[in-house]
Amino acid sequence: MEFHPLIPRKDWRDEWKRLGYSVELLNKYWIEDADQPFCISFERAEIEDVLIPATQDLNEMVLKLVDYICTSSHSDQLLDRMRVPIFFREAVRKSWQRRDDSIYGRFDFAYDGNSTKLLEINFDSPVMILETAILQKRWCDEAKHQTLIPKSATQFNRVDENLIAAFRKYCKSTEKIHFSSFYSAEDEQAALYIQSKAKSAGFDVVFGHADRFGIDESGGLIDAADTRVTQLFKLYPWTVLQEEDEAIQKNVGKFVFTEMVESGRVRFFEPAWKFLASSKATLAMLWEMAPKNKFLLETHFEDGTGASELLKDKAHVKKPIFGRGGESVSIVFPDQPKQSELVAGDYYGEEGFVVQEYTPLPIYMGHHVVVGSWVVNGKPSGVGIRADRSRITGDGALFVPHYVTD
Repeated sequence: MEFHPLIPRKDWRDEWKRLGYSVELLNKYWIEDADQPFCISFERAEIEDVLIPATQDLNEMVLKLVDYICTSSHSDQLLDRMRVPIFFREAVRKSWQRRDDSIYGRFDFAYDGNSTKLLEINFDSPVMILETAILQKRWCDEAKHQTLIPKSATQFNRVDENLIAAFRKYCKSTEKIHFSSFYSAEDEQAALYIQSKAKSAGFDVVFGHADRFGIDESGGLIDAADTRVTQLFKLYPWTVLQEEDEAIQKNVGKFVFTEMVESGRVRFFEPAWKFLASSKATLAMLWEMAPKNKFLLETHFEDGTGASELLKDKAHVKKPIFGRGGESVSIVFPDQPKQSELVAGDYYGEEGFVVQEYTPLPIYMGHHVVVGSWVVNGKPSGVGIRADRSRITGDGALFVPHYVTD
């Protein structure tokens, strides 16, 4: 893996605007708008012999762990450790027992060309997929045309075509697919991109923000036009949905989303079992399952036991189990407290924390680089890279395009 100074394309803003993307949003994190833009190159062997095998290995491990949690004779104890509320546990188990289909997910790696270590698993509502699938691919094509990178360069990026294949494989063609997100521009743009892939796959699609859906008298999910929802892609974490369902139960006396999952009346993408494959608790459970796996960092629940306390004597990262965007994450150097770092936040953390062995990220021009590896339609499908001046990758991280050489 090598870093290269990047000459911005003069017309990149005009191009994105013509394609219908939010230039104002891209100005916040697209690398060509940075003071010192750069890109990254990989040798083909790094992709084929390192990143793809790591992604395949870890994806299989995650699915094996989910199966163990959902089918074990002590499933409830395991779900308790995963912080799954009691009322939602049967929904998670049934979702897995049906093998509810999954469209996508992302592993985040600390990768420096020699070592590949798993930092996080984002398997429920990951973003930066539009940037990975479309924006960096167009950058690669035009950068070659303008001789900004070698004309022989390629890119590990099959996200777009694999999304289309996933919708054709997993969705019912006779039924409309609804799409939803928060009101944030980043989430909305990602959801609309994924919706466009379902449309390319031949589906009738409709978009609505999360608060535009309702419940009819029979307990079914309906959109703003009172149309019954049977297939829903939600860029909306299950941790939030189960919190909302708990609030609904207190107000009307019954769980709504939980029943939808248990009955299977709505096909959710991503499915409810992804609750287990997206929390930081998964990192601790994977370590317990395979502590010698070369891709894993030592990780434990912060529970006051010997293992977690011993780990806290060394450089470590403390992460809330249900965190997003780096909020409430801290990097702690016990011997050098002034070097420690914290991203403040008060939304996450009540559910508990995990502590993870600290591993440094590659640094270029003051940016700490994280390599995201996408799984789409069950296959390693592409690389998306983020770079942050903080060692804790947050919502303000830059997106860095890559290319591959032979």
